[in-house]
Formats: sequence, C-alpha cells, structure tokens
Amino acid sequence: IELPGLDIHSVLAGKGGKVFLGTGSALYLYVDRHLALLAGHSSETGFEDGQGDEARFDGIYGLAMERGGSVLVSDFSNNSVRRVSPHGQVTTVAGNGEEGFADGVGDAARFNCPEDIEVDSQGLIYVADTWNHCIRMVQPADGTVSTLCGKGEEAGCANGPAAEARFREPCGLALDMNEDLIVADCGNHSVR
Repeated sequence: IELPGLDIHSVLAGKGGKVFLGTGSALYLYVDRHLALLAGHSSETGFEDGQGDEARFDGIYGLAMERGGSVLVSDFSNNSVRRVSPHGQVTTVAGNGEEGFADGVGDAARFNCPEDIEVDSQGLIYVADTWNHCIRMVQPADGTVSTLCGKGEEAGCANGPAAEARFREPCGLALDMNEDLIVADCGNHSVR
C-alpha cells in the first residue's frame, strides 16, 4: 500500500481484507485497493463528534476493533477514547479533550496523551495512558474509566500488585492468547 502524503500513526486489520489507517486528523478505510475517508478531516485537527468528515481528531495513535465492527481510537492530543461506527459516526467514549488524571464516567474522566488501545473478548477497553504512566480500563457501555495498574502521574519501574506496579510512558498494548495484557513500557525500555 503506497499512501503518499499521509502521515500514518496507526494501522488495524479488520475482517474481509479491510485495513484501517489512523493519521493525525483522520481515520481511513483501505479495501480492494481503494482508500476512503471514514471519519475526520484530511488536514484539519480538532475535537468534535459527528458523522464522517464533520468529526475532528488530533492524533490517532491507537486503533482497536469492537465486536460490532466499530473502531476504537486513542485520540492522543485530545486525551480521549473515541468510537467510530462502521458508517463513520464518531462519538466520545471517555475524556473531554482536557489533559489530566481522573477516573470517572465519560467526560468526567481524564487522560494524558493515550497512545494505544486494546479490547478483550468481553469488550473491556484497555488504554496505555502514556503521560500518566499507567494502564486504564474503560467500560464500553457507559465509558466508566478506572485505573487498572500503575499510579496516575507517578512514573517508575516496579513489578507487583496492580496498585504497587509502576510504569514509565507505556506506549503499546497487546493481548496474548490467555488475554493477559502485554505492555510496551517505553520509558523503561521493557516489555511487561
């Protein structure tokens, strides 16, 4: 796939040969050698829910697929988790565009530059909250955010129970075959 002029931050393989591509400001769908804008704007950033090119993003760094076919987006500079339906409707799941650290429901939650996102078989959403140095968990139905492991805003490198573990700039997530979460702990140059 050659995509001159697109600054691609993330990629996600979907069913039926679909490939989703996230840039700084848009989510594209590539299928059968055709590239189409699914949501966002090719060059204009912002924070706006809406249909297709009415929506705005500011740094799509992570993508994950939900069972129903929607794509979850970690919107880096908007400090939020967004959902894009198969038809391009964008809604915000959690966060409100402001950086910070707070557990809570929907727009009461705060993130600080989330880089990656994963979804398990139960639909739970995991977020690498990079500059808060922790891993967050989001309930898909109502956007309730809780801290899974690490302590928000406190960097370090420590193994142990969830509340005692410390990360430094976690930036990548993956689920293994047992649905254990694998974390690329970038600031500690390690895999956890």
